[in-house]
Amino acid sequence: MTDTTGLRPPPFYPRVCALASYSFLVMLGIILGRGARDSLFLSHPQLGVGALPWIYIGNALFGAGMAAGYAYLSGRTAPRRFAFLSLGLFAVCVVGARFLAGRGAPGIVGAGAIVAAYLLAQAVWVLGLMQVWTLAAVVFEPREAKRAYPLVGAGSLVGMILAGFIAKPIVRSF
Repeated sequence: MTDTTGLRPPPFYPRVCALASYSFLVMLGIILGRGARDSLFLSHPQLGVGALPWIYIGNALFGAGMAAGYAYLSGRTAPRRFAFLSLGLFAVCVVGARFLAGRGAPGIVGAGAIVAAYLLAQAVWVLGLMQVWTLAAVVFEPREAKRAYPLVGAGSLVGMILAGFIAKPIVRSF
């Protein structure tokens, strides 16, 4: 099969493996990051369980705004360029959440920084999942997608399962 340029697309299985691996790593990071985000939030003396309804509302609004912005920009930018731009935004959110969470005890880090880190962790979640499927749409032709998408989704599932197994040893190491 050739596209309009007359070039043959790269082999199918290496692309599937690359995207499934990326999906695996994104989901592994999301699940581990959510656990850290939730524990920082719940253990903070000024936040805790009483602030959960407010953070859930903020989370929904922030996530919806991120999704709307992502959809708006993805429709107005070349797919490959947008993939690199969203990877950069993804990295900024990860580094920002880590910076805001700090290294001190929960009482030392301010509540505002924990809330901001919580929302940035949500941005990582939203961006990561949307990015996997945006890249899948760029990498695979519609006929290939029928075979590829279940395998890419399997990468996410394996990432979730592995995160469940390795979370406890990671927590004990700190």
